Amino acid sequence: MDKLGHMQGMGGLFVAAVYGGVLSSMSSQANSIACIIWEDFLKDQPYFKTFSNTAATNTVKLLSAVTGILSVGCGLLSGQLGSLFNVAYSINGALKGPLDGVFLTGILVPWANKKGALAGLIISSTFNMWLVIGKFIQGGGTPPYLPLSTEGCLVNGSHPLLINSTTAYSFPNSPTTTVPSSYTSTGINPVASTHNPQIEAIDVSSTSHTIYDISYCYSGIMGVIITMVISSLVSLCTGPVAPKNVNKKLVNLTCARLHHQLWQLLPNHDSYSNDMEDKVAPNLTTSASTGLDDVQQLTKKQTGSREDYPNL
Repeated sequence: MDKLGHMQGMGGLFVAAVYGGVLSSMSSQANSIACIIWEDFLKDQPYFKTFSNTAATNTVKLLSAVTGILSVGCGLLSGQLGSLFNVAYSINGALKGPLDGVFLTGILVPWANKKGALAGLIISSTFNMWLVIGKFIQGGGTPPYLPLSTEGCLVNGSHPLLINSTTAYSFPNSPTTTVPSSYTSTGINPVASTHNPQIEAIDVSSTSHTIYDISYCYSGIMGVIITMVISSLVSLCTGPVAPKNVNKKLVNLTCARLHHQLWQLLPNHDSYSNDMEDKVAPNLTTSASTGLDDVQQLTKKQTGSREDYPNL
């Protein structure tokens, strides 16, 4: 457009080409998503099994239209979310932080059980997504840009023999102004300065201090911490795992020793053992004894007793 914008009709042709390319890609993606939803999720459901081919085609068309509308809405919304890096890093940290927290919980928290890990994952993921979505809705999704003014910067700031000093210059019909300059072995380098530079003060009290003002860079570490804390608390409330039921090869050895020492400090640490082990053990013993009797009887029938073979 910069080179051919002066030609009549070139602007409209350019817009038509871009619009056609975008519609082609969007329609293909919408139709693909609609077919996947129908084949993998709706086709085998009892309500949709009775649909004829015409009804199934109309349903796929409706799904395609809904998918296209949602895509357009996401495109309009993405313009208000800020930079792509900010959005991608925020969502990535909000989702991967809780997952990393679950792995670290399994390694560093030997007493954590399945209920605690699941509760920590759900609560941490919900909190992170609520924080990210609320930040974008409140308008704080994109951090403010820092000022890009070069006021007072040296023009030749890469010289290796710069010595900062202050020199008084006298301008015609104006009072003497003191501006910084730099002396080198070859002379004085000019600085980028104006006659009377103005520095805009930032009102710190006007900035908000809410939970949505937390930087997106902390989403991942918050997810890890919340997951580990919630998993530990829920595991302690629902029955922690006993040290004898922990595989020492899968956890940190220091944490395993700490777990064992803390377990011995409990007044009734034997009662905190896995209830499942106490419930399953008698059944396993009964089943094992019954199975052993069956095997002995079967062996006796196949081999016979010594009375059946008196010559042996």
